[in-house]
Amino acid sequence: MWGLRNIDAFGFGHIKVGNNSAEVIKAVIDGISAFRDELITPAIVKDIRRTQNFIH
Repeated sequence: MWGLRNIDAFGFGHIKVGNNSAEVIKAVIDGISAFRDELITPAIVKDIRRTQNFIH
C-alpha cells in the first residue's frame, strides 16, 4: 500500500506507470529480491580467489 501511495517518489522516469502501478511495484520488489539472492559475500569472494590461486 505504501508503494502505491508513493509511486511518484521512486522516480521511474523511464517506466510508464498508469493503471499498472501495483504490478510495477511488485516487479521492482521481485527484481530487488532476485538481485539480493544472487549476491555473494566478501568471504565467498575470498574463498574463490584462494581456490583459483589468485591469493598466495
